[in-house]
Amino acid sequence: MNVLGLVSLLRVKESGDRKKAKHSERCFKFHDVLQTFYTITRRRQGYHRCCIILLGLSIFFLLGPFLGEYSVLYLFVRMKFGWTAETFGYFAGVKMIVLFFGTPVIVRILSLYLKVSDACIGILACILQMIPSLIYPFVQEGWIMYIVALTEVTHGTAFTVQKAIVTKLVSKEEMGQVNSFMCFTEALVPIVMIPLYNLLYQNTIHKFPGAFFLFNAAITVPAVGIFIVVYFLLKEKQSLDITNPEISFRKEGDNIQCNETGSTSIRVKPLK
Repeated sequence: MNVLGLVSLLRVKESGDRKKAKHSERCFKFHDVLQTFYTITRRRQGYHRCCIILLGLSIFFLLGPFLGEYSVLYLFVRMKFGWTAETFGYFAGVKMIVLFFGTPVIVRILSLYLKVSDACIGILACILQMIPSLIYPFVQEGWIMYIVALTEVTHGTAFTVQKAIVTKLVSKEEMGQVNSFMCFTEALVPIVMIPLYNLLYQNTIHKFPGAFFLFNAAITVPAVGIFIVVYFLLKEKQSLDITNPEISFRKEGDNIQCNETGSTSIRVKPLK
């Protein structure tokens, strides 16, 4: 359905020369690709360009563990606990329910009520996301897997705040192109991560079958680093805006007028 929708959206009305229409369609697509990459890489205020590129790369470290883990998780629980497909379905359902309800609740509490910045939420979510990955490989009973699954309440939080930060760094007119770039990156993640996880599981199945969980934690570390860098870059930008305002003074009679960029003009009357 998505492919059909894309074809119908980009279809050129065939009138006149068919070759000319096809050529126009190719040029249109190529122009959109160039425009998208220009939007991502063009110079921006402060460190916004750097933050957008870093957050785009973070998709591999945020979405990769989720997709890669599920590609081999059933093989792991079937071998270690003897689970059937039905039992695994119940477990996967619990994980999805925790993820579905946990993400909006955590984001709302931290952002709306505790006023925690988006970058700090991303750092915290990534660190908490690593904890279940360090516990799963050493679980010896199947029912404990359900208890550990309840700790994945922040699993989708980092991915959510990553998108929230990006939307705050671009204008409304650029949102479509930036989202296209993010979706393109998301489409590349399973192409890279799923074969990588399957290869890892095949090589560790007889020695340490839970090694892919530790790999989850390992590739989440770069995401923590990205959120830390973004936090300090945005914090430095805010401090520069506060400490270096453009202020000018001019005297009008007995009053001195102060004009500050981005603020309301004030009048200061000198003491006599």
